[in-house]
Amino acid sequence: MTFDWFNYANCCIESLALILFWMVLAQRRCSKSAVVVTYLLLCTAAIAVTFVDSILFSILPVNFCLIFLCFFIGCYKTKQKDNLLQTVFAYAALLFLELIFLCLLPTNLMKTQWGNLVVNLSVLFCALLLTAISAKFHLASKYAQNKKTVWLFLVTLFLPEIIICQLFMVNYYNIHTTNMLFLLLVQVLYIVLLAFILLAWRQRLQNKQLTETKKYISTLNEYLDDARQRSHDFHKHIRFLQHMVDTEPDTKKLVKRVDAYCNELTQEAEADDVFLYLDNPVFRALLYGRSSQAKRQNIKLIVNASKLLPDFPLQNFQLVEVFDNLIDNAFECAAELSEEKRWIRITLEAASRKDGTTRHFMSIENPYDRLNFSAIVSDERYTTKAGNHQGIGLQRVAKIVNHTGGQLILNQDNHIFTVKVIYNCP
Repeated sequence: MTFDWFNYANCCIESLALILFWMVLAQRRCSKSAVVVTYLLLCTAAIAVTFVDSILFSILPVNFCLIFLCFFIGCYKTKQKDNLLQTVFAYAALLFLELIFLCLLPTNLMKTQWGNLVVNLSVLFCALLLTAISAKFHLASKYAQNKKTVWLFLVTLFLPEIIICQLFMVNYYNIHTTNMLFLLLVQVLYIVLLAFILLAWRQRLQNKQLTETKKYISTLNEYLDDARQRSHDFHKHIRFLQHMVDTEPDTKKLVKRVDAYCNELTQEAEADDVFLYLDNPVFRALLYGRSSQAKRQNIKLIVNASKLLPDFPLQNFQLVEVFDNLIDNAFECAAELSEEKRWIRITLEAASRKDGTTRHFMSIENPYDRLNFSAIVSDERYTTKAGNHQGIGLQRVAKIVNHTGGQLILNQDNHIFTVKVIYNCP
């Protein structure tokens, strides 16, 4: 193949666009020397391919391997798993945009060298724009937090385009205009369909969150009604103490009577006071609702909380699922016992660690008569022992906790079943 400045320009522009796309997902900036070396390697490889008249380099996986080799050598300090994913994104984005702009070219320009140059310059502009957006909105950090969701979107968006490229774009200049218009139509319809699917999925997720939140609005209203009642009763207690002072002439007896009365009031209020310090209203509603349930079922509910309360990195609907599944098991176990043996202890703690992180901790303890882990799928995070309790919902809890970076530990000892949820957060 005869070399001319069009080939050189296209190779340089494509190489620059690839590097810019690669940097969109980079969590750490590469050194300038690494960028320059990678750019020179990409340009050299691209120019070399133009001199090789081989069908081998019209196969996209072969081209991708060559591009990844350039990034592997130039950015060797980057973690290779991240390097591979960033290269996949860069190459897929390049092909995706090239196909779009090629389809939009006028017919008389499509099959000329100028057309190829216009396509590459348009892709480079998009790469510059996307890099600027990534820097401003920290897309790399958001990508790191939602890798699975991002790659699901990228695969569903890019994969059909890459297949189209492989089937129809082996040689740009041999494509008929009618075929290009058909490809453009298919592409637009696919993107519209994908957008509708994503919007429907998002709406379904929002509806699920709304349903889980509404589920506890009645509990919140009940809590507010109870707070109003306690405020009303408070004034009665004050009047009673005032009458006690007025009617008891003996100071020693008065002190004992007032002290005993205040102790009774304090013990009654302590169980509910912990709910007032919880910042998360959904969690507060969950605990209060279970407190009311415990009173109805004659179960002693003990809530212990540290001054620094845990802040779990869970969305409201996830917190509802985790807590509800765990506490349901506790109530089922306690309900099997006689009333004098029924109790459930909930512990909430948050403590700073030496490494600068904060340990957010929740545990639920309850006595049991029979215990069985047959419904629990074993996992390295679990501590399991023999028993007969069914462990309803624990698999779902494990998925949520593990997916959000937490740890779920199950244990039983001396007929006490314990579930612990632990997060170590910055």
